[in-house]
Amino acid sequence: SIDCFSNDPAMQGTALKALWSTATLVGTRNLACAVSRLFRSYRDTVFQFPVHECPSVEGCIALTIDDGLSRGGADSSLVAEVRDLLKQHGATATFFVCGNYLAGLEKDAAILLQDGHEFGNHMLEDRGDYWKLPADEFEAAFVKASDAIADIPGAGRPRWFRAPQGKLTASMRGTVHRHEMRHAIGDCYSDDWGIEDPAFIVKTMLRQVQSGSIAIMHMPERGFREHTLEVLRLLLEGLSRRGLRCVTLTALAALADGTATPSQPLGATGAHRLGEEEKEDEEEED
Repeated sequence: SIDCFSNDPAMQGTALKALWSTATLVGTRNLACAVSRLFRSYRDTVFQFPVHECPSVEGCIALTIDDGLSRGGADSSLVAEVRDLLKQHGATATFFVCGNYLAGLEKDAAILLQDGHEFGNHMLEDRGDYWKLPADEFEAAFVKASDAIADIPGAGRPRWFRAPQGKLTASMRGTVHRHEMRHAIGDCYSDDWGIEDPAFIVKTMLRQVQSGSIAIMHMPERGFREHTLEVLRLLLEGLSRRGLRCVTLTALAALADGTATPSQPLGATGAHRLGEEEKEDEEEED
């Protein structure tokens, strides 16, 4: 287990590099397909929008940024720097924020929304044991995180959820559906939280990315995962060279289901709610 290297960042980084080099060789989309088929709780999780099924996503990917906005509050925030990089590249993103990490950054959050970005629910804080909680405790924390987002002017209720560390149980899936949200992970990722090598991270992600991909990275802060700011810069440059445009998850979903076209502005508009077929699946499970 890679966890055994948690006290040795260098060894952990080496192990994670080996893991993601192998996963990229196998194919992250192949792995995502296997997960969705083998584990019922993930069967309607969104990992990507393949071009052969959704030709309108050609040339676009969804950029998602986890664990924002800043666990250290305004003192450690790099929101302005992230915003500037995104603006330079005409990119919009879905920030999977932790509800407790919005405190003191409400004005910055509102400005991100004005720029066309959107917020998704990533629970209240960066911890990996939410999947172990009793159903009622999980739902209470889930709703509180959504409420924190909805309190930001212009945000509304979040449309998307990402389970911390990607750990989603059947009970959690039921909660997501009851609140008319969708669970999204991705197919373009390289554990930037544990690999402090921006060049390797971006090289790996650029090997994985395709039109319709969902890219995952983590929010930088001063003194914590600060290297991911360089990851963002290099990734945006690499995607631009590839002719790939970064949009929000909602915008990519709207392209995929035909409710938007590439010629339209692609910000955080165009809700993509739970489909009737997915609701029927949930009713069958109940």
